[in-house]
Amino acid sequence: DTGYPDLDYSAYAYDWYEADDRRLLEPVRRVDLRLPYKERVAGVERDGVARAYAVSSLPLHGTIDDRVDDLPVLVVHDAATGLLAAYDRTVGDLVLDFAPAPDGPGGALRLRDAQTGSIWDALGRAVDGPLAGTSLASAVAHDGYWFAWVAFHPATGIWSAGDGGDA
Repeated sequence: DTGYPDLDYSAYAYDWYEADDRRLLEPVRRVDLRLPYKERVAGVERDGVARAYAVSSLPLHGTIDDRVDDLPVLVVHDAATGLLAAYDRTVGDLVLDFAPAPDGPGGALRLRDAQTGSIWDALGRAVDGPLAGTSLASAVAHDGYWFAWVAFHPATGIWSAGDGGDA
C-alpha cells in the first residue's frame, strides 16, 4: 500500500514519473535548480561535507577519482548495466588511483590501479594482480534523484569534469 491506488504494480509503475522531471509524488519544500529534479546522482557525504555526482556528467562506462573531505573516492558508472557506485580508494596504507583497463568478459567494466597494477571489476573487487581478492569499502553513497539528495544535504557540492581527477 503506497498511498497511490491508481498505480498499477503488475508492471513497472513509474515510467510516467521518470519521464516528467517536474512531476513529483510529494511536494518539495526547498527547490535547488542546479540540477534537474530527477537527475540521478551518487551522493557521498563525509564528516559534514557532501558531494553529488550527476550521471549526466559521468563517463558512460568509466570512473572518477575524487575526494570528499579527506575521503579518497572512486565513483563507478556503467550506463549499460545501470551501475552507479562509490568506493573508498584506500587499501591499507595506499590511496589507489584508477584508470580504465581492457574490458572483461561480456564488455564488463575493468579498472587498473596505478600503484600495484591490479585489475578491478566495477564492484570494487581486485580480480587480478597483487591485490587480487581485495575489495574496496563502500563510500556509503546514495544512488537516487537530485531532489532527494539535496533535501538532506542542501550545501552539497556538485562534481563536474572541470574539477579534474577523472579517470
